[in-house]
This record gives sequence, structure tokens and C-alpha cells, in this order.
Amino acid sequence: QRVPANNIFIFMSIALLRAAAVCLLAGGAIADYDPSNVLPDGRPAQYAFTQGTLNWLAIRANFPNNAHPIIPVEGSLTDSVLDTALFFSDSSWGKLSINFTFPPIANLTTTAESSTASTIETESLAAMSKLNYSYCGWPCGTPKAKPGNYDGVLTAFYPNAPVVGWAGLGVVGNGFTWTIYPTSAGILEHEIGHNFGMGHGLTAKCRAGGVPYNTPDYEGFSRMAGGGAVYRNDPTSRFKSNGHFDPSSKHWFGWIEDSQVVYLSRDGPSVTCLECVPSWAGKLNAFDRPDVVPGRTTDTSGSPYFAARLAYNANNLVYIYYRTSYAETRSGVSVQFCTRDFAPSLNAGMSSTCYTYDVGGDTASMADSTVAPGTSYVVAPSFAANERLSVAALSNILPVITVKSVANFSDCPNMLCPRGKDISAELSVRFLTDAEVASAPRPDLALGPSSSSSYNITLAAGKALVMASDLVTGAKGQATWTFSLCLPSAAQEATVYVYDSYPYSPLLFGSPPGYQAINAFRYFSVDCCRPGDALDVSGVRVVVVRQLDPQPLHIAEIEVYSRQNPAVNVAGRAQCWSLPTGGSYYNGDASGRQVYATDGLYTTYSHSGSVDASSGLNHVDMCVFDDPVDVARVKVYPRSDWPSRSKNLRVELYALVGGDANPSGLRPVGLLWNASISMKNSAWHADLAVPATLPTKLTCDGSTARSQSTTVPVVQGAAYALVKARGAADATVALTSSLSSTQCPDAAYLSSQGPDAKACRPCPAVALSYAGEMASC
Repeated sequence: QRVPANNIFIFMSIALLRAAAVCLLAGGAIADYDPSNVLPDGRPAQYAFTQGTLNWLAIRANFPNNAHPIIPVEGSLTDSVLDTALFFSDSSWGKLSINFTFPPIANLTTTAESSTASTIETESLAAMSKLNYSYCGWPCGTPKAKPGNYDGVLTAFYPNAPVVGWAGLGVVGNGFTWTIYPTSAGILEHEIGHNFGMGHGLTAKCRAGGVPYNTPDYEGFSRMAGGGAVYRNDPTSRFKSNGHFDPSSKHWFGWIEDSQVVYLSRDGPSVTCLECVPSWAGKLNAFDRPDVVPGRTTDTSGSPYFAARLAYNANNLVYIYYRTSYAETRSGVSVQFCTRDFAPSLNAGMSSTCYTYDVGGDTASMADSTVAPGTSYVVAPSFAANERLSVAALSNILPVITVKSVANFSDCPNMLCPRGKDISAELSVRFLTDAEVASAPRPDLALGPSSSSSYNITLAAGKALVMASDLVTGAKGQATWTFSLCLPSAAQEATVYVYDSYPYSPLLFGSPPGYQAINAFRYFSVDCCRPGDALDVSGVRVVVVRQLDPQPLHIAEIEVYSRQNPAVNVAGRAQCWSLPTGGSYYNGDASGRQVYATDGLYTTYSHSGSVDASSGLNHVDMCVFDDPVDVARVKVYPRSDWPSRSKNLRVELYALVGGDANPSGLRPVGLLWNASISMKNSAWHADLAVPATLPTKLTCDGSTARSQSTTVPVVQGAAYALVKARGAADATVALTSSLSSTQCPDAAYLSSQGPDAKACRPCPAVALSYAGEMASC
């Protein structure tokens, strides 16, 4: 039967469009390889390095003045390379195998004290070449490779600090790695990850130069960001805290194929992205499990997809995915912004850095970094994206992620799940519409650059939105915003959530106010009370266990029982802190948050941090309730195997909580009652009966009020603050604010005189210079 000509024409047109998508890549088209860097068979050049079998040389280097025994093959080195081989096999679902070979010892000529990474590399390779172990420099057999038989090199040597002060080092994008001996799987998996083009994984709240703000230094999940490793002798490590590389990299390596990725674009299909859709709903499979294999999920989740991807352009991408090997991530869906800079001069074909969004950014932890089921999250461009691209161009590209459900792991002991289990997240993604943007609530107060000024804000339904903005906004604009809040006694307390961009997630979709936030600060009415003011109090807001000796505090459990329900321990309703923070054995987070003192387990315990005894500061565990509790009894279970740490303690009950400069940001106010306790023996605990009648009035004095101000960094010249108060819904609060620019966007300059001093002003047209579309003053 003859095929109609018009059908042939349609087929050819699609083929031509696909070719156009490749050709237009440099102009911002969407593709997942560099069309200028391909192998003779047409495959992306990086696949020669990221797929198939790589032969890796594991050199043991020996300095001429070495005081150590010769590095053995067996033990640390063999274990580490075999663990690393398993890690890469698992991560790639068998698409990449790395075989390690141990040649004879490489005797170097430069002494340990004088050796550098460069001399170690040069002399190791020279020594190996004499023994006919040759490094190809590129994947062997490819056009750029030198004659040889090894695709990559690992060199191990004994430490020679201070010349070399690191545990491992890897060339980004090319196959040479150094490691101090003894080494580990974690070190090698990370450093060889650099060979594959990946930089350190950061969080999206990082500022210029990757400096963290209210966030860990690294995101803590990928092996490139302080995440876990895989070990052959621990099968659970393949499924728990396994450190798999990010989906952006797995996609680039070809471990996740294009047909297994949802391509998103606000405008839908186009010449540069035929596969793009403006919205999508379905399931994303867990991308970090060796038993959830791309191409084999039809009978489990029914979905082929392992990630959804939005391209600002070919080098700046957003990935949406489901990581399950960590308790923090398996409870929701994750988001990253990733750079991908093409580099044909590198084996990996690119260098990349990924910035993981901290979805619940009001805390300093990444434990709340995912989009939880039943919530929506608007992906505003990250700081790193705005620094690389035009802020204006990104402002209307706002994906909305709504998560319906995630996998249930109740039948997966140690994350070892039954065969055929559906391990996926169900979600939808679309883009915020112009109509939704127009309908978003306007700020209740808009502030410009100024020295300290005062304003009154009337809360509507207990909240108000404040915007602070410079005269000119845009990429590279930086400022500091300092504010303080005074609440009437009826308002009790307020939390101020601070955002880099408009908080669409909570204001349009009713998501938690911490979504999109970069920080949050608590203010209390007691901080502004005047000496002589009388405050009504009812019950206990704060329970403190104080160490009276100059040593750390360990508490196994704090239990609190109310008069209304004397048989039920309500301590789990409180949030607890261990102070001070820091030190080797401290086990709270950076803010002091402590979970072990109220986890219901007598075998775990809190551990306060280090403090100089001469400072006069006490170690405390402090538990704060959202609402007053009519406390009947307090039980304290000290750490039973270290009784000397609990021989001199005091329990204190307070009526109110106020602000403070300590890491928790909180202090107890209004002592109602206290009692001293001393541990009698290892099986003892304190059981304290609280008087039925406690004070109901608190008179403010000079120590009660404590004015506090907050300073936050402002990027792109604007910030938002959402004030949410507890207590009177329509109270009027007093805000003191100042905004000072420290760096202006490229097309502006910093004014130093007049009413706009310390503000950014537009650059006169005659003073502008252009590099492409970017204007500089």
C-alpha cells in the first residue's frame, strides 16, 4: 500500500525540528548534551566516560624519605575501591563499571615535605609509564586519548601535611584523583565524583561564593554534599544514606535517559523542545535505589519517569525528584537548581554545581527541605540562578509543585523493600499564571531605603506582609535590612518569616509559612513591656532543667504532666533546646534544637555543648510549649551511666518566653517555681510535685523587657517579611526598620548623598556600557 506524501512530509518535518533543537542549543535551546562534543558514532562524548567499563589505575606512591611502611594493597585501599565500584554500579543501575588495578609501588623522587599534588601526579604517572601502565588522559580508544590502557588514575600516599592538608582531591571533569592513606569509600566516591564533573552540592539559600545563610554548608544528601556512602559489608547502605549523585548528573551521564524525564516549559512544546509540556501530573520513581531501575517500572509505579526538568536555558536547570534513602527526603519531593557549563576539554564534558532548595527554609536544618504531601510549593529562582541570569527573564517562570502522596516504607525494614513495591511520589507540576500573580495579596507596608524609621502595622487575621526594597532591584544587588517588632500584650508573640522573593506558597496556596522562607524570627510582647506593667499569666510556658555544676548536662528524658490529664506525658508537645551549642559531643542542631530529651526513650539523652566555666553560663535543657500548661508534676530522668553529670540540677518553671541572642533565640521569663534535684543512684529519677497555686500576675522590671533587632541579608534589592501573630487577630504592632544597600545591580550606582544615601539609583544612560544584553554602570 502506498503511503500518502503528506504523511512522509510530516515525519520529515519532525525530524528537522529535532535537528533544529540541537542546532539552537547555544541560543538557549533545551538539550541534555553538548552538540559540539559528540563521539564518532553520534553519542554524547561524555558517555565514553560515564558508561561501559572504565579501567582505573590505583597507584601506591612512596616518597624517598618515607618513614611509613609501604602502603599495602589489602585492607583500606582494596576495601575502599571495591566499595566505590559498587557505589558507581548501583548509582548507574549497571551502566558503568569501574575496574581497579594495583600496579607495583610508584617510587617518587620529591620528598614528602616538598611534594605537591602536581608533583605527585607527574612523578606517579612517570613511574607507571616505565612499568607499562599508561594513563590515556581520556577514555581509552576515543579520539582525544593517548596510547595507553587506563581511563583514570587514583594515587594514594601517606599524609605530608602541611604541604597537603586534605583527605582527598579530584580533578573536576578529568580522571585523576589523589587520596591520603588510609582512605575510605566516602572519600573515593566523592573525589571520583569530581572527576565526573560535579562540584560540591550546596543549598539554594547560599549567597555569593557559596557562603551559607541559615543553612548547612552542604545539603547533606549527595555524596558530593556530605551525604552517605555505600559499603559492601553493609547491604543496607545501598538503600539508606547511600549518597547517590543528583538526578541532574545521572541524566547527563545517560544513567537516566531522556524518555525517563518530564520536560517542562511555561510555553509548552516549541521548536527547541518538542517534548516540553506546560503542566504534568503523575509519579516520579525514586532515583536513588538500585532496585528501582529505569525502564523496569511499568509493573510497579506504572510511570517511566525519574525526574521532571525545567530549563531556564541549556546551562541552568531545575530538577524535581524523589530521593528516598534519607528519612529527611523520603517524606516529600525535592527540588534543585543546577548549573551545567559545557566543557569539551573535560572527560565529563561539563562542570556542574547543584543547589538544593530548602523548602521549609525558616529553619537552619535540611530536615524540612522537601515538599510534603498535601502542600504546594512555588519554585522561585534561587540566588545562584539570579546571579547567572537576568532576574527579569526569570520572574515569570514560577513552577508550582503539588504533592499528592509519597511511598510508605512501613514494610521496608532498614529500607529493604519487598520486590515489586511501588516506590514513587505522586505529584503535579504547572506554572503560576499571570492571573494568579495579579491576584496575590499586595504588601500591607512597602518600605524603601532609609535609616531607622518607625511604622504601625495593623494585622488582619493575625498577619501582615511587609516588603523592603531598594530604588533599583536586580541581580547582584545586595543590602542589609534591620528591623525590630513590638507587640501589644494581647498579641503574645509573633513569628516573622523572611523571604528573598514574594511568598506565593503560603499566600496563594495556604502552604506552611516556612515554605520559600530563608529564615524566621520570633518576637514576644514581654520584650517590650515597660517597668511596672502588670501582665496576666496562666500556667507554664517553659520548663528548664539547669546544670548547677560547671560541666555539660545530659538528660535522658523530661516528662511533664498536667492537672487536666495527670496520666499523660505532654512533654512531646514542647519544642526543646540544649544550650550552649557546639563541641565534639553536642547533639542538638545549630539552633540548639534537641529531640532526645523528649523522645520517650530512656536510652537516649541530650548533650549540651562546650562553654568556658569562667563565663558563668549554665548548661540547660529548655522546653517551650506553644500554650500554657497547668503543670502538676515534672519528672526528670538523667543519663543513668554518668551519674556525676546530674548530681546538682535545678528544675525551673516559667510563665512566659521572650527573645534572646542565644542560638535558640529564646529565653524564659517570669519564674513561677523551682526545685533542686540530685541524682541518688543510676536507677533514680526525680518526680516533682508542682504546687497547685502558682502566680497569675507578672510585673515587668528592667530585666523583663529586652529589645531585640534582626538583621537579614537582602539580595536582588528586595525582601519580604510575613508577620504572623498569636493572640489578638487584629492587633497593631510597631515596626522599626532600616534598609541600607551594600552593592548595587550592574545598571545602578550607590548614592552617597542626600535623602537616598546608601540607596541604589538608576545609572544615567550615558554612563551605561553593554556586554551582550547585560548593562553595567
